[in-house]
Amino acid sequence: MRVPSYRKHSSGQARVTINGKDHLLGPYGSAASKEAYGRLIAEYNASNQSASFGKAPGTLLMEDVLLAYVRHAKAYYQRDDVLYQAKLAVAPLAELYGSYPAKNFGAAEFKAVRQWWLREPEQKLKKDGKPQAIRPRSRQYVNDMMKKTLRIIKWAVSEGMIPGENYT
Repeated sequence: MRVPSYRKHSSGQARVTINGKDHLLGPYGSAASKEAYGRLIAEYNASNQSASFGKAPGTLLMEDVLLAYVRHAKAYYQRDDVLYQAKLAVAPLAELYGSYPAKNFGAAEFKAVRQWWLREPEQKLKKDGKPQAIRPRSRQYVNDMMKKTLRIIKWAVSEGMIPGENYT
């Protein structure tokens, strides 16, 4: 992706626009504004150029967090099977809490995700139209998915998207 450019604002300030938001950096051309620009670009790149960069943590929705996590997982996990498992763990979070404020995600919501995994899987039909027998999910599988869910929350805390007290 293209690096956002250092530009002059009509007020004489230096500015950079990231994700549609202008960041004023100080007097245009000054050493302090160039230092602020470098720091802001480094933070933006460290966030994997996340679409949620620059948003206040209190305004983020879980869908913002999950989208950023999937982008992170694509870059971080090299094996397709691990990426597939990460996307599976995102599914109930997106279904249950996509439009939910990320700052409010806590223990009660975590338990609701666990209940989502414990529910009976949906029936699938065979090619002849008869229902296929589906076994319930094992405790080991559900625990594994919950560990992946916890990994997502822990990652979001480390990125400053969710308050730290939500993880503890």
